[in-house]
Amino acid sequence: MAMETAKADDEKTDWTVQQILYDKVIEARNSGMSVSQIARDSGVTQPVLSRWLSNTGKETISGPTVDKLAKHFGLTLQ
Repeated sequence: MAMETAKADDEKTDWTVQQILYDKVIEARNSGMSVSQIARDSGVTQPVLSRWLSNTGKETISGPTVDKLAKHFGLTLQ
């Protein structure tokens, strides 16, 4: 999988990065991956991932969770 770069250089950084990750999770779900599988493969606990998805990605997730999801989806954060 090619690495993508998510640029984060303004005050909307958290929302922008989290929106990119949310979109990646939704793409994975739409291609047939379960929330359990995404959680297991990324190292994020299922309750955290499920709660975040149930809030349409608008709940702030922690830095370590962002890092795990970014790594799982082949993103680098700059």
